[in-house]
Amino acid sequence: LENVSVRFGSQTALDGLWHTFEPGHIYGLVGPNGCGKSTLMKTCAGLLKNFTGNVIYQGKHVDTSARGRIAYMPTHSVYYRYMTPEDMGSFYEDFFPDFSRTEYRNMLNYFGLDANQRLYNMSTGMVAKVRAAATLSRNAGLILLDEPLNGMDLLGQEQMRQILLS
Repeated sequence: LENVSVRFGSQTALDGLWHTFEPGHIYGLVGPNGCGKSTLMKTCAGLLKNFTGNVIYQGKHVDTSARGRIAYMPTHSVYYRYMTPEDMGSFYEDFFPDFSRTEYRNMLNYFGLDANQRLYNMSTGMVAKVRAAATLSRNAGLILLDEPLNGMDLLGQEQMRQILLS
C-alpha cells in the first residue's frame, strides 16, 4: 500500500495509508466500527476504484483483474438463500479456476455441514462456515476475510482458527 486514501464524499475512510504485508503471514485488522477496515480490504481486493495511491500485489497494480488472484470474503452474505452449499460450490467453480471442489467438500465435512441443505434453513453461523469454506477453497495467493468469525459459535470459531493456522 502506497499512500492509499479513500473518500466517500466528505467522509475519509483511509488517509494516506502506507504498509507492506509480507507473504506467509496472517494479519488482523483491529479498530472500531467505521474506521476503514472493510474499505481497506475491498480496496486491496480490487473492488473499489475510487481511491488514490497505489495498491500493488505480486508486482502489479490491483484492479478488477486481480480478483482471479485474490480471494475475498465480505462481512455480509452475497449469495442466494435458496442455494445449497453444493450449489455454492458450483458457483465458485464456474467463476474461479483456482477453486478446489475437493477442498471445499472436506471443509464442509470438517464443519459438519450438509451440502444439500438450503442456506435459508441454516443458522447464521452455519452460513458463515459455508462462506468461509468456499473462500478458503480457492488457491489464491492472497485471502482477505472480513470478520470471518462473525455469527459462529465458540466451536465454529475454534474450527475456523485451526483452518487458518493450518
